Amino acid sequence: MILAQNTEVILLDEPTSALDIGHQIEVMESIHQMVAMGKTVVLVIHDLAAAARYCDELIAIGDQGIVATGPVTDVITEPMINKLYNTQVDILNAPFDDAPVIVPRRQAAYSTD
Repeated sequence: MILAQNTEVILLDEPTSALDIGHQIEVMESIHQMVAMGKTVVLVIHDLAAAARYCDELIAIGDQGIVATGPVTDVITEPMINKLYNTQVDILNAPFDDAPVIVPRRQAAYSTD
């Protein structure tokens, strides 16, 4: 239906929520193809892995509004994710395309005793 409307700008709200990983990839690949066709796609997404891999620009929004904008590697940083989610993470690079991968740290140390 989206393509049939033939609009220049497409707005999507959580297009991959409640989908399994295979269908998430299908949806994100379809969105990527729309962008390749010259469409502007704006989407709300909480899946940081998908955002890191598929989005060109990000807008990070916190309790007080916009806290960061820009290319993926400028927005998905350890300090930014830690601040937004009040947690501690490590950022690794994916082997295939160097997309940032967010790995949450354990909140409490554990012992093996």
